[in-house]
Parts: sequence; structure tokens; C-alpha cells
Amino acid sequence: MMVKETGIIMSGNHPKLILDRIKTQTRRTSGLKGINLEPDKWISVRRDQMIGIPLDTFIFHNKEDRDDGESIRELIKCPYGQVGDRLWVRETFTWVTLGEKDPWKDRAIADGTFRRMPNGEPVKMCYKADGYEIGSRWYPSIHMPRWASRITLEITKVRAERVQEITEVDAKAEGLKAQSRETWWCWCISFKVVK
Repeated sequence: MMVKETGIIMSGNHPKLILDRIKTQTRRTSGLKGINLEPDKWISVRRDQMIGIPLDTFIFHNKEDRDDGESIRELIKCPYGQVGDRLWVRETFTWVTLGEKDPWKDRAIADGTFRRMPNGEPVKMCYKADGYEIGSRWYPSIHMPRWASRITLEITKVRAERVQEITEVDAKAEGLKAQSRETWWCWCISFKVVK
């Protein structure tokens, strides 16, 4: 089986929480828009309870059957991948080419990162989550290319659940200080840092 790599946006202090091993889970609603139009009408069934359903698929059953007695169900794959797949973190960043004046020459870059751009040019990376306030232009996480990412995660668990089902332990794994109670369905993705 081939390992899938997917970019995932982490904003604010989330990259720092991941590097500090405080944040080990994330919750996302991508791919669940249809279910979340009326979240109270759906239940999720564990995929290992259904014969003939691929292991990377989650089954949602509508609580209200059709008029002919058949159940309504949706088969949905988590768009971020499955156990063993990898996520590369996209975060707010900037860089300085080594030929330019280095605005950070008197400061240590938190992870000491030097990267090579696709053209081979070496650059010094800086990530906003590390707390730097610089005069240089920050690039939004959505525009981070794979080569600039410093964090790679391996998915260790995927489940579909309602946001209000979050436990205190899971809230801490999310890096949250207080629980937020919503009614939407979300993907709960647990991970470990591999790079």
C-alpha cells in the first residue's frame, strides 16, 4: 500500500503545540458538508461492522428511513487519509535567501532550518508560530509549498464523531484549554510527529 501525503493547514500557535508534543489530534469537517446540513439525522457505524465496505470508508446512516423502508446511507472517506498516511503541516512562513541581508542574523531561528528551493537556492526559513514579528512579508499557510514545510505527521487513528463528543483528554490532545461544544460531525485525526 502506498503512503498518501496531504497538506494540512495549521494556524496560530498550532504548529508550536505540535512541535512541543502538546497537540496530537485535529478535528476537521472537510468532506462532511452534506451530513452537516442536518447533523442530528445521522449516525455513524463502525466500518468493521459492515461486510463489503472498504476499510478506509466511514458509513453514515440516516435515522429516517425512506418510504420504501430502505435505509439511507452515505459512504465517506476521510479526505486527509487513513492510519499510516502522512500530513505535512502548512503554516505561516517566510524565508531569506542567503544572498540577501539577513534580518535575523542576531537571532537564532527556532529550528535552525535551512532549506533548498526547487531551483536549488539555499534559504533560511522562519515560521510565525515561533513568535517572530519581523518587517519581512509573511506568506499565508495556504501558499506554503511542500519543500518549505518543517513538520510531517503520521496518522495514527481516524474516526468520525460529533464535535460535542470530545472528551477532556481529547480536548487536551487538541491543545485546547476549554471545550467547545458544537453539533457538527467531524473527522478526528490523531497523529505523531515523524519529522
